[in-house]
Amino acid sequence: MAKKDVVSMGRETDQDGIWCTHQDTSTMLPMWIAPNLITLAGLLCQVTATLLMLYYVPDLRGRAPAWVYLSNSVSVFAYQTLDGLDGKQARRTGSSSPLGQLFDHGCDALSVPLLMICAAGAANLGSGVRPMVAQVLVMLPWVIGNWEEYHTGVLNVGNGWIGVTEGQFGLVILHLVSAWRGPDIWQTPTRLLGILPTPYPVVDIIMVGFAVVSIIGTALEIMKVMVMKCPLGKEDVGNKEIEKVDAIAHLTPFLSIMVMGLLWSAYESSKIHPFLLLSSIGALFAWNALELVVAHCAKEPFIPSYWPHFLLAACAFNSCYLGLYTELVEYMVMSLMIFFYLRFVFGVVHQLTSYLNIKCLTIPST
Repeated sequence: MAKKDVVSMGRETDQDGIWCTHQDTSTMLPMWIAPNLITLAGLLCQVTATLLMLYYVPDLRGRAPAWVYLSNSVSVFAYQTLDGLDGKQARRTGSSSPLGQLFDHGCDALSVPLLMICAAGAANLGSGVRPMVAQVLVMLPWVIGNWEEYHTGVLNVGNGWIGVTEGQFGLVILHLVSAWRGPDIWQTPTRLLGILPTPYPVVDIIMVGFAVVSIIGTALEIMKVMVMKCPLGKEDVGNKEIEKVDAIAHLTPFLSIMVMGLLWSAYESSKIHPFLLLSSIGALFAWNALELVVAHCAKEPFIPSYWPHFLLAACAFNSCYLGLYTELVEYMVMSLMIFFYLRFVFGVVHQLTSYLNIKCLTIPST
């Protein structure tokens, strides 16, 4: 993605600018490779890495072979690179379309839980609230950026000093350190050079720092949207609902997902497997997030699907209080979340390819 294109999307960080300006690998790609195929390849890298991590540390606690963490660092780097190349390839081949934007955002939304599952395994987080806190801290700025784009037309990929690129490089470093010293290094208590009165695990200190940055950045973005006058022209507004009360209402499904995930993971009676929890919450988040992106591209009202929230809440209630066939119910709900998310994705792709008379994963030969 060229630098001018990044700037037009919103704020970039120094690392984003350097990475996107000098990332000329797209010129090495054949012209027949479709941009969406590049996007899909990046997602498959993360799927493969996640399956590998779950095979060796299914409970996200314990030590996998060093090469597993190395391969995960390569997967994150490959995903980041391919995610930057798809836009360049679209412009090189003249195949840019609304489908590409939706496909890219859909894969990014699904990558969030995959990245967090791998990171939780590399940091030896295991079960409990900490893996969900990490996932929420990543989901929060991602959805706020797309929410802001819906209401202002500008997609900010960071707050000016920490963005997507820095976060992904942080994950690369996480996996490399785990390969070198083992995942237990992140659980080592430290007083942070004597600053803290009580020792805390390294990973907890990092998460607190990230939480402060994420929450402050999110609050500033929300305040900006709520205070500023809508910059969208009449053509850009279309049928969107962009009143301030609508803006707040549009955040409620995502707040519901995050609160549900945090309460579920923190409840002592819940013995849910961390993979099931992160996957179920992540799939629902990706579903509602893609609905928001579709509404923005179509300039239509954002009408999120709420019935999956009730299904997930019922599953959480069963896990915490009833205990009826808990593991079976959790696997069924996770499978349903993923199934209906993919069904929604395929439906959108089919409608767009039919309407635009294009293919999703191929470029017509000229």
